[in-house]
Amino acid sequence: MRHHPNCQDWGYDTHPDRAIGLAARCQRLSNAIFRHCDCFDKFEFDTRPAHAFLFKGMTPSSCSCVVGNYRGTPNCVELKDCLVGTQDDPLVGLNSLMVAGAMNDLESQCKALLFAHNHWLTAKGGSLQAPKNQLLRFVRILATVLERFLTIHPYMDGNGHTGRLLAYIMMMRVGYPPSNWNIDAKQPYSAALSEHRRGKPGALQIFLLSVI
Repeated sequence: MRHHPNCQDWGYDTHPDRAIGLAARCQRLSNAIFRHCDCFDKFEFDTRPAHAFLFKGMTPSSCSCVVGNYRGTPNCVELKDCLVGTQDDPLVGLNSLMVAGAMNDLESQCKALLFAHNHWLTAKGGSLQAPKNQLLRFVRILATVLERFLTIHPYMDGNGHTGRLLAYIMMMRVGYPPSNWNIDAKQPYSAALSEHRRGKPGALQIFLLSVI
């Protein structure tokens, strides 16, 4: 594949479809999950199809492979050695060679955590717990998954949208539809995520409780 220098720093934010087109896609995906969450079981928490849906057509035609694929994807030159990071937190952005394995582990973790949570609910004692305790247990799971996804930062761009989508799917899977969770809108959790990465999960858990 020929190298395309204009794609190395691809970002969706300046694309003409950013304001209207992307917001509409986010809404369509949210509505579909709300109505038929079980239809997404076949993806088993693989976010790549959703990333491709959200950002398709928002890249230069020469580097369309940067959507729907993880950093480190060998057959996409722009992603093969793609490094990312944020000014806020130097821990963000796993080495591209490690992304595919880390995401496979995260997908397995999502399934295992939700299975364990559902098993706890149906086991003796779990279903007798107060609804508040059930919710707190799930929020701890959700905070762990969201922090891990955004720390890996698996995509060249669009990680925030896709991370919020993953969190939304998990909330819907356990019957906690959020009251204030817009996939297209940035959430004020950057500082809380940084604290979670450093072993202080409380702030992120409190924030997630506020939107459920």
